[in-house]
Amino acid sequence: MKVTGISITCVSLFIGVALSADIRCYTCSHAPAGANSPGFECINNPEKYTLGPNTGICNLPCSVTNQSINGQLWYVTRGCQMEPPGDSTTNGVDKTVTICNKELCNDRPVGNKPINTTPAGTTTTTTEPPGTIWCYSCVYSYNGPGSDDRCVRAPNQVPSPNLVRCPPSRKCSTYRQYDKGEKVVRSFRRGCDPVTWQGCTDDIYFKTCQQFCQGDYCNNGDLS
Repeated sequence: MKVTGISITCVSLFIGVALSADIRCYTCSHAPAGANSPGFECINNPEKYTLGPNTGICNLPCSVTNQSINGQLWYVTRGCQMEPPGDSTTNGVDKTVTICNKELCNDRPVGNKPINTTPAGTTTTTTEPPGTIWCYSCVYSYNGPGSDDRCVRAPNQVPSPNLVRCPPSRKCSTYRQYDKGEKVVRSFRRGCDPVTWQGCTDDIYFKTCQQFCQGDYCNNGDLS
């Protein structure tokens, strides 16, 4: 049998493998701006994180991502898996991603690496690549009626630190998981990430969307 007129285009996307059952993961994000800046618990003690709900439900493995520039810790985030695990260096930014698939397993301490001491909102020209931009950075997990959803509605109202410096190898991002059964935003995140897949996926339980943009504070807006 001869088949003609068919073309196949391969696109490299990261799509996590869904777990057989949902698990609870630590969810927090922190861009250090001093030894004890608000939210610093996310670095080594996520169970003590105080800027919002510190756990959420994931249908993908739990993850920990940390990035550093010139040996200084710049960003830590914990939550549902967003990219493949491993170590990488891009434009001077060192990144480590680890994943696990047990309840609250993503409590791995990032360690005692020196932290960035540049206050949020201050531009530096000595320790970051040209083209670095500001992105909103926050996480949200639905925790019943009355959950603090400022990250979803108004990221500029999220308690500091709600910003992160984003190197040119990445873009500002938003991740939104909508629970069709409960009719609520189940999980939400703004941050700075490598461009993996963009768009929406739909299954019987969730509609999950991820978007990227380039420009200071571009990942804003009410996404409730």
